[in-house]
Amino acid sequence: MIAKCYLSEKRRCYLLIMIACFLVLGGSARIDAKTDKLRGKYTSEFQAVINKTIPDDTVYIPEGRYIVDSSVHIRHGLTILGAGASKTVIVFDSLKSRDTWVFRVKCSKGRIRFSGFSVKGCAPFPSSGILMKNDCSDFRIDNCSFQNCYKRAVEVHGDARGVIDHNSFIDNWYTSVVVYGSGEQSWKEPLTLGSGNAVYVEDNYFTQKNVGHKTMAHHIASNNGSRYVFRYNIIEDGYMASHSIDAHGNKYGWKRGSRSYEIYGNKIKAIHRWAGINIRGGDGVIFDNEIEGEFISPLHLMHEGRQGDGNCDYPCPDQIRRIHIWGNTYNRQKIPLKIRHPQLIQYDREIILDTLPGYKPYRYPHPLVK
Repeated sequence: MIAKCYLSEKRRCYLLIMIACFLVLGGSARIDAKTDKLRGKYTSEFQAVINKTIPDDTVYIPEGRYIVDSSVHIRHGLTILGAGASKTVIVFDSLKSRDTWVFRVKCSKGRIRFSGFSVKGCAPFPSSGILMKNDCSDFRIDNCSFQNCYKRAVEVHGDARGVIDHNSFIDNWYTSVVVYGSGEQSWKEPLTLGSGNAVYVEDNYFTQKNVGHKTMAHHIASNNGSRYVFRYNIIEDGYMASHSIDAHGNKYGWKRGSRSYEIYGNKIKAIHRWAGINIRGGDGVIFDNEIEGEFISPLHLMHEGRQGDGNCDYPCPDQIRRIHIWGNTYNRQKIPLKIRHPQLIQYDREIILDTLPGYKPYRYPHPLVK
């Protein structure tokens, strides 16, 4: 149950009043904001309320526009609940830094959930959205909107599992969702395709129409032993460079490349893009995706490595070793497949154009979606 503390519309939401509401109501606080703009002090007020919570409490942010100028830190399980993505709007606005997260989460006790609000970057110093570290387990980010977030809207690290569902990702640059795994640990463990041992991104809306046609921007990317599932999402893009869906190989500062991916049931549209899906390493399944528009390479496979792309002896570290592809279409026709490094990635060895025997997709909707 969400405890509520109502304040007079004529009064400001002072820190002492918020803390008093929190103490009286025994653990959950409602932050009431009647001011159109709350600058500077508001971040510390928000932080003060969160610091008084215990694991699994709920902090409710009612309808209003909230201006924050530095990161809000969360160090245990907590629900941050807004009145709806169109009603509760958090805007980052600061001259201090152009690389600050609105929420920084270090998971420990309890589950993390963010729901029912919007995060908007504010030019000329836009922010990133939600950063989650420390092996977050059974987290959920749902029914939110992320717009003009710089670098990332959501970034997850470690041996994490959870679901990102029913959100809107609008003109985020470089990437809407990034999944970084547990590195060596993930690669030592067996593949678990079709299980809950992954970060699930499902039933979201993604668009990049106003970030510049030469921009290298993705909707999802991964690295460092990542395991993700990208399913039943809608992508609508304008005239863009780069590719919508990505999985990195063994490169870019991480010890290991992406471990696994399951990409299925998505509808991907663009006026023009270089690629719809670009896989650079790891193993997984890609099936039943519909790609429409103009794509130079709708489905692209390659090797990405520290010695240069494709410049290594077979088998290269963390390269694609087994990928099953079936049932995908491009403009309602059989999808063409482009292989950049055919000496490393070959049909009937790394590429299987058929179903994966014994594979069954994980329950849909995800069990955390209620």
